[in-house]
Amino acid sequence: MDRTMKTITLLFALLMFGASGASAQPNEFLNVGLRLGWMLGDTGGPIVGFEASYTWLDSDTFTHGPVVGADYHLGDVRIHAGYELVAPRLPIGGIEVGPTLRVGRNATELGVHSTVFIGLYGYPYYSATLYGSGVTQEVGAFLKLPVQIDDRPVVNF
Repeated sequence: MDRTMKTITLLFALLMFGASGASAQPNEFLNVGLRLGWMLGDTGGPIVGFEASYTWLDSDTFTHGPVVGADYHLGDVRIHAGYELVAPRLPIGGIEVGPTLRVGRNATELGVHSTVFIGLYGYPYYSATLYGSGVTQEVGAFLKLPVQIDDRPVVNF
């Protein structure tokens, strides 16, 4: 296993184990939905996929938690894992960062992606992924439904 793969594996493990203590946190949500987008540049074209995240709201800080997803773009399948952080007090925008594995017709590549989004249920996003072969960029929309999975009242805004 090369150094990059070891680093990304360690990062992913830390994210997942860090999230394992979240069950005691208030206001837990499971957010599941579709990803519809468009790859920009020479390899442009439609993107379709899904994403799921497990997030929790700390009383006076951010909503945050692990996220996983997969999508399809012109013969390539991309699998994402990461951690998202949503704006404090009003869950209307945030950022997600993590590793991406792209399995394509011609090659398999590991990269690091970052996604910026704004909205609550159906919201636009911009994403960039850095691979050894270059950078890809995409725009689109998530159609996600946050479902509260604990029985505690949501924090009053």
